[in-house]
Amino acid sequence: MSTFRITTNGLFRGYRSNLMKNTKRLQDTITDVQTQRKFNTYAEDPAAASQAWRLRRSYWRTEDQIDNNNYIISKYESAYSAMGAIIDGTAENPGLDGLLASIEGLSDSAGTARYALGRELISTSESIVSMMNTKYGDDFVFAGADGANIPFSWEGDVLLYRGVNVNLQEPRSLEDCGFDDATLDKYNLTSPAQPDYGANSGKTDVESATLEQPLTMEKFKESAYYDATDTTKTDDEKYAAYKVEYLARNQDPTNGYVQLTETDPEAAFDEASVLYTKLSAFQKYASNYAENNHVDSLADGIKQYQKLQDMVKETTYIDIGLGLQEDIDGEFITGSAFNSSISGLEFSGYGKDKNLAVLLRELGGIFERTDRKTGAYANEEDAGRASQLLDLVHDSIRNAQGMHVKLSADANYIKTNLKQLETNRAELNEQIMDTESMDAAEAITEMTWAQYCYNAALRIGTNLLSQSLIDYLS
Repeated sequence: MSTFRITTNGLFRGYRSNLMKNTKRLQDTITDVQTQRKFNTYAEDPAAASQAWRLRRSYWRTEDQIDNNNYIISKYESAYSAMGAIIDGTAENPGLDGLLASIEGLSDSAGTARYALGRELISTSESIVSMMNTKYGDDFVFAGADGANIPFSWEGDVLLYRGVNVNLQEPRSLEDCGFDDATLDKYNLTSPAQPDYGANSGKTDVESATLEQPLTMEKFKESAYYDATDTTKTDDEKYAAYKVEYLARNQDPTNGYVQLTETDPEAAFDEASVLYTKLSAFQKYASNYAENNHVDSLADGIKQYQKLQDMVKETTYIDIGLGLQEDIDGEFITGSAFNSSISGLEFSGYGKDKNLAVLLRELGGIFERTDRKTGAYANEEDAGRASQLLDLVHDSIRNAQGMHVKLSADANYIKTNLKQLETNRAELNEQIMDTESMDAAEAITEMTWAQYCYNAALRIGTNLLSQSLIDYLS
């Protein structure tokens, strides 16, 4: 039978090792009871720690989405309330429906009420603009993507939306005026809608292109170009010479003249006659447009109207839990986020005779000009315009009501989405608890057993130390 000797040093080393293990185990179980977590470092359980990180990342993202939803709901409720005050009115204000009924109820026998109604229409117009400038927090609700700046403002009788006249007439296209892309290229012309319009384009802009009027034979005989004293040539010969001189005068590009493409004098003169008709008609339209719409030029009007269209289409996408994703080309998928931008132009309208506040203000002005005693219109033009405005106001009010309903539907959609997100948050929280948290009773049991083992180790150590000391003294 083999024997081996247990030395004091060996016994102490084994004891110290076991004591440290029991101490560490006790401290770990105490930490588990305090934190109630299955693991406190990634190394303790890498698989569970990775899963917990993914769950927590989803939980934090859901929290952000819930905050975004709450912001949008509050913003939309503020917008809905403002629109409701305009459409439904209050106890003191009958609202748009009440005003519409009052306007439609006016007849010749009740015409004396027109003046008072005119004052009310102007007041309502002002109220609409004030409500459209409602703020939520630091942002203007109906300002589209530019919530930091006030959207609507009056400049005299002109209503501006972020500096652009909302009553701006939609410009006619060049194609409608006979200038399609092929015609522009043919005569080296440029469109007012082009970004490089009139500047370093190497082309002549249509608005300022020059072309002398080609004269018919009758007009030629009445002009300074006709020399009645010259009897050496017939009228036909004189007219043929005029055509040649005309082409020479109108082919100088340095003076902004249109470049004719025909080389034969007769054909070129006929070409110039057709082109002049188109060019003069377009330039007359451009001049009238600029004057009637209070803009510097048709090009300026085109840019401003395009700005109105762009402001209506502005987007401010926000993540509310719809996926927030890009396609394979790196383009943002619009359906994966919510557009929180609210443009006041959608509700009040834009373009000639389409803005509700402008229409009410104009109609109110016409009613204010009526005779206070008889209600008679100031002139026939006012009477005709009032009838026209009534139909326009009716359509504009119906549009505002439709947008009001849409606003409510969008708000309800966001509220439904919020409930789903809150459900997702609760489920994620349960999964996190299952992954990270340990049972309290199990943790306390483990700690109690570790405490028992640790106390037992200390007692054994006391016995060992006592024996070793006696042996040393003996």
